[in-house]
Amino acid sequence: MREPWRFIYVTGDRTEATGKLLFSEEAPSPPFLLVVAREEMDPHKQDEDYAAVCSLIQNFQLLAQSEGWHIRRRIPVWVYDRKQCESFGLRPLERIVAVLEAGVPMRYSNSGFRSPAVKITIY
Repeated sequence: MREPWRFIYVTGDRTEATGKLLFSEEAPSPPFLLVVAREEMDPHKQDEDYAAVCSLIQNFQLLAQSEGWHIRRRIPVWVYDRKQCESFGLRPLERIVAVLEAGVPMRYSNSGFRSPAVKITIY
């Protein structure tokens, strides 16, 4: 019954966690959502937490797809650079599991209706 994740929403050159950011050329184009998970010392708990976070991500992508939103999951190389991750407000014993990029809404093939742009609220 753990929720071993948190989110960091980044848009433009600002993030909810730290303010101004410096992006490398490999960093994704904002806006994007960082899915962050705690790192447990117990390998069994860490595996369970990772599975829970991946399930959460998949459910989020399915929800987004059902609403006609385009969400792309990435794991860019820079997530393994601790210094770069700390610039996003990563705490000790946390790691970035995925970067979810919000794109242009998908057009439904059977109508001219276009869903509204994605608006993400951080809790």
